[in-house]
Amino acid sequence: MLSPLIFAALLQVGPNPDPDSIANTIPRSPREEVEIQANRPDLRAVPASCPLANGASAIEVFELAVRQAGVTSGDEQIAALQCAAMAQAELRQWNEAAASFLKARDLAQGKSDWQARIGTQRAHALVEAGRIIEARAVFRDAIDDAILAGDPVTAGQIAADQAIVEVAAGDQSAAAATLAAARERSPGEYRIWLLSATLARRNGQLDDAQSFIEQAADLDAIDPEVGLEAGVIAALSGRLAAARASFESVAAQPHAGARAQTARQYLAQLDEMEASPQ
Repeated sequence: MLSPLIFAALLQVGPNPDPDSIANTIPRSPREEVEIQANRPDLRAVPASCPLANGASAIEVFELAVRQAGVTSGDEQIAALQCAAMAQAELRQWNEAAASFLKARDLAQGKSDWQARIGTQRAHALVEAGRIIEARAVFRDAIDDAILAGDPVTAGQIAADQAIVEVAAGDQSAAAATLAAARERSPGEYRIWLLSATLARRNGQLDDAQSFIEQAADLDAIDPEVGLEAGVIAALSGRLAAARASFESVAAQPHAGARAQTARQYLAQLDEMEASPQ
């Protein structure tokens, strides 16, 4: 039987203070999610003509993008508006960024893949602005756009972001429904199964969590977060040998970084527990 002391903070069902633990993947701070989008933009979603990713001043980028939007049309105008919105997000002008993203998305009618990316960016800006209800609706629209574009992988990634925001907003039932739909639409996206496992484990549904993490591992056994979550679930289920094997596999990965350190901490706690008199 699992000692009540083992992983007392790290493996609890509920908020986890360790930012390097997979147990903290859900919930993740909406601010952190938006900052990832704003400060380290996905280069695939940055228009080629937008210098934001090249270290230029956000104010300079915004002014340049606005000028471009005023003298161009078609795809160039869409890209300029998207660039301006990203610069506003970089400046933490979240409401303004959301409005600019909306203008860009509206101009991208008929370009579902572009609408999905821009819509996701707008949703993150709305989250940071505190407009959670609107953000959730925008996430759903972005998922529909990705599906229409024939891109279930992107749809799954957007759904994962939506679920994280829903849990952070205290609506775990909505997050569970979002992830269930995402598992059907994007069954090959391992992050959906990983987040599903984490949410189920936090809700005490260890059988479901085990099923989900097995699917995640089948799709991507390399991601150290999969191994950490598998170990956490095994430990909470009383399968300490399996937990040790999972943590050891993560600790042995040469590029696991902070995740490897977390795995070693978990292993040390297992050692302490096994060394203690029962």
